[in-house]
Amino acid sequence: SVQVFQEFSAVPTPDSTPSLPVPRPPGVNPEHTFESLHGLSSQTSAIRAVMAGQRLVAFIYGGVGNGKTHLLEAVSNEQYPHGNYVPVLVFADLLSSFRSVINHSKQGDTGWDYDAVVLRVKQMPVLLLDDIGAGSSDTNWANQVLEEIFCYRFERGLRTIMTSNKNVTDLPERVQSRLNDKTKCYLIFNRAEDYRPKLGAK
Repeated sequence: SVQVFQEFSAVPTPDSTPSLPVPRPPGVNPEHTFESLHGLSSQTSAIRAVMAGQRLVAFIYGGVGNGKTHLLEAVSNEQYPHGNYVPVLVFADLLSSFRSVINHSKQGDTGWDYDAVVLRVKQMPVLLLDDIGAGSSDTNWANQVLEEIFCYRFERGLRTIMTSNKNVTDLPERVQSRLNDKTKCYLIFNRAEDYRPKLGAK
């Protein structure tokens, strides 16, 4: 959790010196590219449209192991050569980092400002948010955090790409309402099958 918080602190800000090297986002497989994906052309097209500014949001949902995380990592890898730091944030890990900040703040530790950390996520030029609703991220508090972050970004026109195993109707109402704006959002059901058993069989 502390590591995640430190990663947010390391994200380059608009006034950062351009000549400084941009770190490769942690945990992203450099081999995960759009070219290495198969059978996900509609998802790839939607994501490219969001990155090009033609739409604001892409929400990709469906079963496990069918390439959703791969898609987000492909975005991150495509942006890296251009000097853009675009990490993939797993929603459960993000919530864990927020809890750490809250706990440190309660203990009186300096440098642990919850509002400041959440604001960094809200204001990221591109937010790649993975596995919404998985594991410990399926709670009332998690839904409140998701709603706060997503609605802030939506109202300010900040690009957001999210994945989930949950259906759109399982998300907070204010998130659902914005996602249903088809002029700004892509809603894509990923019908691909779980490819992990096939990898294990090789």
